[in-house]
Amino acid sequence: MVESGGKPPFDGVIFLPGLLCDERLFAPQVDSLAAVVNSAGEQLYPTEVAHLGDYDSIESMAQAVFENTRFERFALVGLSMGGALAMNMARMAPQRVERMALFDANPGTDDERRRANRRRQLAEATRVGVGEFTRRELIDLYLAPDSRTPELVDLTVAMAERHGIATYERQLQALMNRSDSRPYLADYEGRALVLCGELDRMCSPTLHEEMAQLLPHSTLVVLPGIGHLATVEAPLAVNAALLEFLQS
Repeated sequence: MVESGGKPPFDGVIFLPGLLCDERLFAPQVDSLAAVVNSAGEQLYPTEVAHLGDYDSIESMAQAVFENTRFERFALVGLSMGGALAMNMARMAPQRVERMALFDANPGTDDERRRANRRRQLAEATRVGVGEFTRRELIDLYLAPDSRTPELVDLTVAMAERHGIATYERQLQALMNRSDSRPYLADYEGRALVLCGELDRMCSPTLHEEMAQLLPHSTLVVLPGIGHLATVEAPLAVNAALLEFLQS
């Protein structure tokens, strides 16, 4: 247990997983925050992990999170698709999003070339199965070379298989039709942590530099040698950055 200071200015922390990911994506962070208590032994940062597999638009995901959370005012932590969702939630209800952490995220929208590639990926995943497709194609995009251990490869595949092809299709639809968040980031007055892996092939550090410049109260962290799934590739570094951010 780690004893910390007084009550934070938010009720809890909501984690928003990325494409074909589940609560295991944030297990190191949830476990780390569970150990942070006040002098009475009470957990300072209660957590929830949103379930995003049933929705085919970012807006419907946002509405579901708003309706289902037990927290009135919260910190958001979103990775990749979850980061896009966090930005939209901050635009929709800034009074409820006290702060947000954006990990390995893209603030923009898909162009037609990206949409065409997503349609190709869906067709291939339908043909070979979403788990096999993840192993063949997504692993190289998600994990940095030094992170492609059997354990992390198996975890990434297992999360995808748990969701299945129907969820993959819905989430791809949500991503293909998402709006551009960049015009709204400068209006967000809460604190923001912008974090990515140096070797992220999905959402480059350049995109994170752009987000950090647009957000008025932001901190940028780039993790050397890490890819797209920073929370499981570099859990200790992410845990430290997140805790510092939540305590700020």
